[in-house]
Amino acid sequence: MIYCRSLNRSSIFRSRSCSDAASVLQLAFLLGAIGFADLDPVLAGGAPPTRTPRSPRTLFTYEGAPNDSLGKGESRTLTAENGDFIARSADESRVEVEIRGKAREDSWYFRFRASGERFVPGVVYEFTDRGGGEAPAMELGRHRASCRRVEGRFVVSEIYVSSGIVYQLAVDFEVRCDYRPALFYGYIRIDNRLPPLPRSPTPVPPTPRRPNALFAFESDDYDYLGEGQTLVQTDTDGTFTVTHDSGVVLIDFQNAAIREIYWLLVFNAPRGSELLPGFYEVGGGSRKPWLGVVFEGRICRFMTGQFVVLEAVYGAGSEVERFAADFEVRCEAKDPLFHGYVRINSDFVPPAPRTPTPTPPADRFVLRIASPHRDPIGLGRHFSLTEATADAAAAMYFVGPQRHPHIDFQIFNEREYWQLNFGVPVCTEFAPGVYENAIGSRPSSGVRFGGNVGGQWRGCESDGRFVIREVHIGDALEVYRFVADFEQHCKPVLGPTDPLQGSIVYTSVRPTPTRAPPTPTPSDYSSMAAVYIDVDGFDGQCRPYYLTLAEGDFIAHYEAGHLTIVFDGNSFWTFDFAAAAGEDLAPGTYTQASRSTARRAKQAWFDVNGSVVNCDATLGQFTVLEAEFGEDGEVRRFAAEFQRHGSCLAGTVYGTIHYRSTLAAPTAAAVNPPTPTLAPICWGDCDDDGQVTVEELIQAVGLALGLYPRPLCPKLDANDDEIVSVGEIIQAVSSSLQGCN
Repeated sequence: MIYCRSLNRSSIFRSRSCSDAASVLQLAFLLGAIGFADLDPVLAGGAPPTRTPRSPRTLFTYEGAPNDSLGKGESRTLTAENGDFIARSADESRVEVEIRGKAREDSWYFRFRASGERFVPGVVYEFTDRGGGEAPAMELGRHRASCRRVEGRFVVSEIYVSSGIVYQLAVDFEVRCDYRPALFYGYIRIDNRLPPLPRSPTPVPPTPRRPNALFAFESDDYDYLGEGQTLVQTDTDGTFTVTHDSGVVLIDFQNAAIREIYWLLVFNAPRGSELLPGFYEVGGGSRKPWLGVVFEGRICRFMTGQFVVLEAVYGAGSEVERFAADFEVRCEAKDPLFHGYVRINSDFVPPAPRTPTPTPPADRFVLRIASPHRDPIGLGRHFSLTEATADAAAAMYFVGPQRHPHIDFQIFNEREYWQLNFGVPVCTEFAPGVYENAIGSRPSSGVRFGGNVGGQWRGCESDGRFVIREVHIGDALEVYRFVADFEQHCKPVLGPTDPLQGSIVYTSVRPTPTRAPPTPTPSDYSSMAAVYIDVDGFDGQCRPYYLTLAEGDFIAHYEAGHLTIVFDGNSFWTFDFAAAAGEDLAPGTYTQASRSTARRAKQAWFDVNGSVVNCDATLGQFTVLEAEFGEDGEVRRFAAEFQRHGSCLAGTVYGTIHYRSTLAAPTAAAVNPPTPTLAPICWGDCDDDGQVTVEELIQAVGLALGLYPRPLCPKLDANDDEIVSVGEIIQAVSSSLQGCN
């Protein structure tokens, strides 16, 4: 069987025909020459002639422009030595070629579709992403790179298909990817040595219609928002809703065909500012700009990164006439990157492709395992996992529900999965040192160390120790470097076990940053607060909170002996100081109970609420150091020290607050300063004479039995539930016998 090949290859637009006999004879001669060209005759009395090596019969050659997202400026040829070529065809008008490269970057796929019932050799098939079901089409992509919108042309010079298998194929193509001007072109040969067609003298396809609205993003592996995807959506794919209001631009998109594809972008300028063209750094307090992203129901609670507004033109009301922005952010302060751009009626071209992260050195991470015979995790093996033998290694820093800082590692390949968890005591930071008594898997309540090592989904109740030799955590909680040795002892279940030992070296792909210079401290400390929280409560933070004019504003109001000071900035706090009913708030020491009890008893009271404190105190006192008030609630000067104990979510809370004060600013105290001595309170001392008498105890019993009417004696109702219980009577008896301590 003879297949016709055109002898005139001067242009990609030339048709192919063999209608005349001369062409048939020339073709037969060429086929015969090709068939015997592989034989090297040995000339008599001489060596065989030297000839240029012939190109492989199966290959893929491509060339990409510098800004092309597929070829990325490369010019390469892949043959069967680089991977497996698989060509399939469902019918005579469709063909699919898959290249399974030995290296990931050499993995490609191609799909070609003719406009009729079969491919016609030599015909130029021009296509766009808006072509219908009968129009020619082409799809292509490679590992971690693909085109969602493709325009260009291709020519099938030769194809032979039998039973769905493509035995011979010659195809040349020129395409543009995702509306980018860069050109990507190449050719594929399957058991075929036809030379490539000359590139068209005008290979640039018509400029595609600029979409009125466009959103595109690319997501790294392990990124929570994009999950490693690459996506381009325009106004032909769905509906864009764009609104503007007081420094905020909200962009909402819903795909018309696939309901699961929807997303929301919120660009927010700093508080009190308009969103104008410029650079914005994301992350920090409420006064800084922020970017909100919701993609297919996934949302970040904490995001760091940056965005650049290139164009912003607003109309009347909430109308947005033109808007263009590029963004690059990280979700929950983790390493994977989510980046993209949005264009609304804008002429700004898409940004150039992001420079790929350079391949890290081979020792970016090393996990060494030494497992004895009776270790149920390592199963008696000794081995190492490195960059060359593992598919991925991820590190994440977080603070657990019991305030234990943790660093978690996941290292795996097709055969192994290892998860390592290192935790340090509550209210401390990771630092080099020896950490004993590390409890693994599911630590019981009150345990102050955590650590676990698991392999191939195996884990155990364990204890052990680890030694941190080097650690570097970034300001946004990124893990840049971690070096440690560890030892784990699984608790016996079916018999004695031996300890697993190992070490880990981890270095982030991104370079370790240098510490930024410290933020200049404000010179005006006339208004500030310092709050300290002990760790004996569930939500204790073990660190001081300094609230100054550098982080927010102080607002104060005074009325009828009650002062309220509000701090509004990078966090939100309220401080309340109240004198007894009918009295003014003046310098002096005030003992107080909870807010509700003090109000009923018309006593002085104090309350503080903030980011980690939100509960009335049951014991405490405050001392007013300075107080001067004007008319209509004006607070001219105020300074006080306070302390409280027994709140529902925190332990002891104490500190100092100044508002336009003339006193010296409080100095920074230690992280865990000694707990101040509280003024004595006599539980059951109804008349405040410093002792609990028999008559007061009888009153307590009468109140418990319901013999006496309300109001209650506040000093008898210790838990403020308006009921005197047996336990509270015992507490009053104890105060009577042992004194008011």
